[in-house]
Amino acid sequence: MIGIFAYYDERGYLEALEFSRPAEPIFAGIDLLALDVLQARAMFSAAGPILDDVDGPMSETLGIGVWAPDAKDDPMAEVEAAIAFSPKYYEKYPKEPLG
Repeated sequence: MIGIFAYYDERGYLEALEFSRPAEPIFAGIDLLALDVLQARAMFSAAGPILDDVDGPMSETLGIGVWAPDAKDDPMAEVEAAIAFSPKYYEKYPKEPLG
């Protein structure tokens, strides 16, 4: 296993890459999988508004997000996956209310 998953749209174009260990997705010199949710939230918010999903924050400005299964209950939860996505990638997914 290499820890990289590729997602394609209906035309066959790459629209997102998801990373989990053993991959080491580096952004701005930082391994995204070495962060906790609070650190990821701070990093993303420095670039602009973030979307705070129940499973972790994402930045449409940067086109990256992270997933931590315990993010809703623990802001210090370790990130287990990261995603790099194309503009408007998440528009096709309905948003569920938080809380």
